[in-house]
Amino acid sequence: LVEAGRLGRKTGKGFYDYEKGKRRRPSKEAYAALGVEPVRKEDPPVASDEILARLTLPMINEAAYCLAEGVVSDAGKLDLAMIFGTGFPPFRGGLLRYADSLGAARIESELRRLAGRFGSRFTPSPFLTELARSGGTFYRSPLEEKKTA
Repeated sequence: LVEAGRLGRKTGKGFYDYEKGKRRRPSKEAYAALGVEPVRKEDPPVASDEILARLTLPMINEAAYCLAEGVVSDAGKLDLAMIFGTGFPPFRGGLLRYADSLGAARIESELRRLAGRFGSRFTPSPFLTELARSGGTFYRSPLEEKKTA
């Protein structure tokens, strides 16, 4: 949107169209700039499990990148950050405990399905693919093994 000059209220155009500083409707030009189509009334409703997958699986995938790249040192610290920083449900144990309960193979498979449907932003990280292949978990991954050795 920035590349398209759609900077928000200050320019009178962003994701929404603005009139006299007041937000009006989502902009057709913004949808075009993002390369997406708005939901139409005749479209079937999206199932709740599909919404859950499309919102949580990319977070798990990004967490896998963070661990692999050393942005965060271990799964436990990332889970604490997600609970206290974003409000991820503590009863799930954190994002990566939740991911381990689903299983890396299932997550990777679902991400591949979503990537086929919605594009490369859902492509599984190499680390997640390795966890799925090896049967590992975020709490018992090759990265965690190196720290305890």
